[in-house]
Amino acid sequence: MSALCWHCNEPLRGATFTARTPDGEKPACCAGCAAAIETIHGLGLDDYYRFRGDERPEPPSPGEDVDLALFRIDHLITPFISTVGDAREITLSIEGVHCAACVWLIEKALGEIPGVERVRLNLATLRATIRWQGDNSVVAAMAERLRALGYTPRLPLNQAQDAEQVRADRLLLVRLLVAGLGAMQAMMYATALYMGALDGIEPVYRDFFRYAGLLVATPVVFFSGWPFLAGAWRAATVRRVTMDTPVSLALLVGWAGSIWATVVGGEHVYFESLAMFVFFLLVSRWIERRQRRRVGRRLVRLQEALPLVVRRIGRDGQLTPVPASTIVAGDCLQVRQGETVPVDGRVRAGQAALQQAVLTGEAMPTAISAGDAVVAGARVESGLLEVLADGRAADSMLARIGQLVAQAQDRRERSNQLMARLAGRFVLAVLCLSVVALLLHWSSGPVRALEIALAVLVVTCPCALALAAPLTLAATVGRGLDQGILVADPAAFLKLPTVRRVMLDKTGTLTEGNFVVQAVREHNASAPENLRAVLAGLEQNATHPLARPLAELASPAPVTHVTLAHDSVSGEYVGQQWRAAASPPPLARDGFTSITLFRNDTAVMSVDLSDPLRADGKALVSWCRSRGIEPIIASGDSASVVAGVANELGIQQWQSGLRPRDKADWVNQLRHQPGALLMVGDGVNDAPALVQADVSMAVADSAALAREAASVFLLRPALSGVSASVSLACRAQRTLRQNIGWAIGYNLVAIPFAMAGLVPPWLAAIGMSASSLIVTVNAGRLMLWKS
Repeated sequence: MSALCWHCNEPLRGATFTARTPDGEKPACCAGCAAAIETIHGLGLDDYYRFRGDERPEPPSPGEDVDLALFRIDHLITPFISTVGDAREITLSIEGVHCAACVWLIEKALGEIPGVERVRLNLATLRATIRWQGDNSVVAAMAERLRALGYTPRLPLNQAQDAEQVRADRLLLVRLLVAGLGAMQAMMYATALYMGALDGIEPVYRDFFRYAGLLVATPVVFFSGWPFLAGAWRAATVRRVTMDTPVSLALLVGWAGSIWATVVGGEHVYFESLAMFVFFLLVSRWIERRQRRRVGRRLVRLQEALPLVVRRIGRDGQLTPVPASTIVAGDCLQVRQGETVPVDGRVRAGQAALQQAVLTGEAMPTAISAGDAVVAGARVESGLLEVLADGRAADSMLARIGQLVAQAQDRRERSNQLMARLAGRFVLAVLCLSVVALLLHWSSGPVRALEIALAVLVVTCPCALALAAPLTLAATVGRGLDQGILVADPAAFLKLPTVRRVMLDKTGTLTEGNFVVQAVREHNASAPENLRAVLAGLEQNATHPLARPLAELASPAPVTHVTLAHDSVSGEYVGQQWRAAASPPPLARDGFTSITLFRNDTAVMSVDLSDPLRADGKALVSWCRSRGIEPIIASGDSASVVAGVANELGIQQWQSGLRPRDKADWVNQLRHQPGALLMVGDGVNDAPALVQADVSMAVADSAALAREAASVFLLRPALSGVSASVSLACRAQRTLRQNIGWAIGYNLVAIPFAMAGLVPPWLAAIGMSASSLIVTVNAGRLMLWKS
């Protein structure tokens, strides 16, 4: 049996490290564990090894300098520090805590730091709250002590928001518990009254059970039911009615009427119905809140994926930890195993296995090396990279996706306003129907009329109508994100089932967008290598898809006064004018994208490039035909190239040589035909058409402007996302129709029965709560959808 590390109990493999302790030398699997052993013994806390049992702490993770540098940068940690009297307090998330022995060790070790007054570590949340006297340098000392012990401290993101949500969840559970206990107890008293009504009950016992019901129902109405009462009051102050209005009226009228019946000896009291009503409403609200939290966590995960501190490689090769917010284009960063790429960029040196699950949902790592592009949020599973930043972290694809998510939430709220207005009008109608029911049954006695009016107020379910759209759209956005589909505009997304034509950009959409040089043809035999250098110099700062292969033809020449136009790039070199543009017909080759270099308007060299089709392009076209959707190609490339792609895919309708405005005009023409039009693109030149289309979709690796213009953004680099999006939209639309249909159908059936006096208040409470619950659960089924 192999020896084990004294600290983490992992088998010793390869090089063995030794920790010196008062009890002799102890074996360690790595330098981090050896340091942790010596630190624990040095602090006199070696009892930890007797208390911990069989739990294994994790070996220290790589990236220690970055983790610790975070706590030395004052403006990064200040937002997490609060003032308590004359002391300061911070809450840290601590990774690697496994048992009560870890809690004891951390509290003891941090308590030894000068200035620290109190340390409390919650084993359930793995968060430590530390209070100290002094400046912020104590935080760095605490982080270093935790790292030396083998634990990893983190700043908890969204700390205030999380704390507020936890408090709200706890309060909701307390209200639910009070309502549940009150409903059970009130039902016991009501059962005694019902049995007594059959067998005869003396007034003194009847009054006893009624006052007992009042005692247990009152906290339920005014504590557990407070969210509904407060919501109705806020609406009343601005002369509005909401879903809480009939609920609150039912509670107050039922409670006051029951007290009146108790005092004057009336026939019926509704204490058990009120308690059950509140209980079922809170159950429905709790389930709804859980679903919203599940979706919310998926959205927030995108915005919390980037590191706060990174290693920048200086001109002298030295590594310096700096805030990620200070990174600009051209900075070179080092990213080690287990760390996250902070910005979009390109690998300058190194090899690694990169996991991009936060963006694509794909858990399998991808092998990358020098020259490959990387995106912010990708995690290095193994290896070491030097990354040349393309820009700031705030401009990365991940940051833009976070902004698109925020826009989607805003658009979703606007799309829900119609349902909210309908629910408001529905509430007014319910109030009128309750008054009508009261007047119609007044001849049966005030008590009976009040009971029927109360049942009408309770049985109706505006909640189900108002929740139908928001819950469905929230679940759609959340599940789509899990499956690599970012829904930026939910209203447009729901039009996908009606699509009858799909306009496809060619370069980067149907093709891979990675042009490869196939041939170089010199029309002037003098110095061909110099011509390549001039062309590379013209293209080195261009952003179109052809620029990269052309810029790599040779070492770029120092071309000056470079001017970029829509269809060309020009500049000066050795006193002559140079221009690169699409090859005119005599120089172009069929089936290739040809670029010609002109010197003083004389063609001197042409380069033929090809762009291979995506592997799943034919599958997409076949899927379109199977659904009766006509595929169309719109491209700015030459006619021969576009015709070759169209023939290979079997697409009949296509246009070539289109400028951005031309694509948008064609989209407007097609929109006048029956059915919706879907535009799929990836480039800046596609943005005008994406905006004009009924539904627009930007594929993975799209330009930032295309992503912002599109109503749907595919996070995974596969055209199968188009069909998956349509499938999800069909499911969402079906769920939305089911929810709205159920909400309307239930009320159309329930209200007449309630007005006829056939529904007692307790049954009305169950029906109303069950209706909301059905809508919530049905919307939640969308979270199980798979592409």
